[in-house]
Amino acid sequence: MGRALEIIRESKITEKPFSIDFVTLDKARKTGGRLKRMEGMIYAGASHDSKHQGTISIKSKDGSGHPIPVHINLILKFNQEPIK
Repeated sequence: MGRALEIIRESKITEKPFSIDFVTLDKARKTGGRLKRMEGMIYAGASHDSKHQGTISIKSKDGSGHPIPVHINLILKFNQEPIK
């Protein structure tokens, strides 16, 4: 968990776009398990994170759309590099 969060928060400092591969999960709707890859993303900021749910939020670099919550433990790759 710590490594993924460290990498994403580091990208916030430079605001350099990144790609991220993760598995979806929505406990409220009882859905998930889909593998998603998102490119050209940036960290949305701590105000959008949910620590009690273990999520961080990302958004498109161009500002379109709303922040997307991603479960820290379900991040598989960051910039095509596996998260260990």
